[in-house]
Amino acid sequence: MANVDWNALRDRAYKCACNHGFHEEEEFDLSRVKYLMLILTEVSEAVEADRKNRVTDKNNLAGVTELKDDSYFPAVFEACIKDNIEDEIADIIIRCLDLAGVYNLDVLMNYKPRIYNYEYFMSQSFCESAFELCRIITNCADDLMDNFEYSIDDIISYVLNWCEALKIDIMRHIDLKIKYNETRPYKNGKNY
Repeated sequence: MANVDWNALRDRAYKCACNHGFHEEEEFDLSRVKYLMLILTEVSEAVEADRKNRVTDKNNLAGVTELKDDSYFPAVFEACIKDNIEDEIADIIIRCLDLAGVYNLDVLMNYKPRIYNYEYFMSQSFCESAFELCRIITNCADDLMDNFEYSIDDIISYVLNWCEALKIDIMRHIDLKIKYNETRPYKNGKNY
C-alpha cells in the first residue's frame, strides 16, 4: 500500500463520477450523510454477494486483466467480476474516494496498517466484519465537521485490513472497477 498514490486514485474515481453525471450542479447538494449512506449500501451489497457465495475465480480475474482488446472488457468484467464480493468491496473504497474528491480531502495520510489483524477477521463471519465496518461508517456521521478526513481514512484502512485478511487483491479490483465504470453510460441508469 505504500506505493499507492491515494490522492491520484481519489482524483481518478472522482473524475469518473463527474464524467458520468454524478456531480452535476443540481446534485452537488448531496450531504456528507447521504454519501455515507451510499457507502453503507455498498457494504450491504458485499454482504449479499457473500450470502450468494459470489467470489471472483482467480483464473477469470487473470483473464480479465490480460485482455488484449479493451472493447471486450465491459462484457468480460460483467461476466467474471461484477457483483462479486471483491467488486462490491472495491465499490466501498471507490465511494470513499469519490467522497474525498467532492470535499478535496487527502486520502490515507493516516493509514492504519494491521489495526485489525488476520485473527480478528478470521474470528468472525463476513457479515460480522461488515457490521463492524457499518459501525465505523456511522461513527463518521459524528465527525462531519471535525476529523472527517480521518474518518474516511478509518473506513478505507479497515477495508484494506479486511481485504488483506481475506487475501483479496483489492488494488487490482479497484483499478478494474474504475476502468469498468469509465465505460458505463451516463449516471449508470441511477438517480444519484
